[in-house]
Amino acid sequence: MTPVPRSSAAKAFREAYAGAKRACYAGLDALTLREELARRIARAVPVDACALSVADPEVGVLTHTVAAGVPPAYTREFVLEVYPEHEASLLVALARSGVRVTSAVSPECDRLARRHGLGRNLRLVPSVGGALWGAICLMRETGGRGFDDADRRLLARLAPHIARGFRSALLRASPTDAARGGDRADGAGTGVVVYDGRGRVVLRDRQAARYLDDLGDPSRGEVVPTAVGGVLARLRWTHRRPGPREDEPLDAALRARGRSGRWYTLRASLAEPNAAGEAYSVVTIGPIGLAERAGLLARLYGLTPREREVLRRLARGESSKQIAAALGISIHTVQDFVDGACAKVGVRGRKALLAKIFFDAGAAGDAA
Repeated sequence: MTPVPRSSAAKAFREAYAGAKRACYAGLDALTLREELARRIARAVPVDACALSVADPEVGVLTHTVAAGVPPAYTREFVLEVYPEHEASLLVALARSGVRVTSAVSPECDRLARRHGLGRNLRLVPSVGGALWGAICLMRETGGRGFDDADRRLLARLAPHIARGFRSALLRASPTDAARGGDRADGAGTGVVVYDGRGRVVLRDRQAARYLDDLGDPSRGEVVPTAVGGVLARLRWTHRRPGPREDEPLDAALRARGRSGRWYTLRASLAEPNAAGEAYSVVTIGPIGLAERAGLLARLYGLTPREREVLRRLARGESSKQIAAALGISIHTVQDFVDGACAKVGVRGRKALLAKIFFDAGAAGDAA
């Protein structure tokens, strides 16, 4: 890591800010945007390793990571042990509290980083309205130069732009992804993979193997996708919540987008303990359904609850008059909600709006 000369530091920070901000509004897909941000930020804040992740904002856990300089052993332990047990809840709490830039990590994450010589870190927590859209972690070697106030100010200024950029990028597939068919299901079914208590694969079927490959990031040499760590984190939170009934199923779910552009639903549940008292985690993975995708896209496009309700009723075939009567509003107000949703989605007219949100499986890759 080469420090930026003091005489040119101010210029480097200005250029890094301007370049990273432009990237956030350039219409890039999620993978390309994170690669661009890593490159542009590093011009002013050089690092030895970095990890840039996107999240499922509905449940607040990470689903995919782009990393550089992070050892594979670090990645595996973080995804399967440290993140589900300790870091997921910390990141969600930071997003809800409005903290955008911090050096705070769990003691377990700090110990893991120091074992791999990466004991200095700085995090950006991109959030909007308390919803976590991802995380950026910059790391430097233990004993090296720490992050200073100028580094923190740069990330703090970028935080709101990166949050909006992450949200918009999740709606887009790269040109290569679009050529492969985006998130069309192609008749694919559900895959199953079983993990033991230490996150090791006990068994998996061929369908799951294909989905896991799509969800992973081969640039990291990753064995376990971030999305798996995320759904296991949700499962552990569910399992530990107070007062569940004995017959209540303990499961969890999240949505994640693969490199192909396809959206997936991952669901995790606990199997019955074996003779040694160890309970395996069963994860099912399958292409997201139309109704579930509609709710996800509505969130990503930033539609309000009332706009979502009007859209759901339109999709059921209700007329503006029927919707107005059911919601206690005027027909003109119904049209105002439709017009507002069209503006956010980037289409004209209710037919195009319904096609984009509910019926067009490839629409997410064409967002304006």
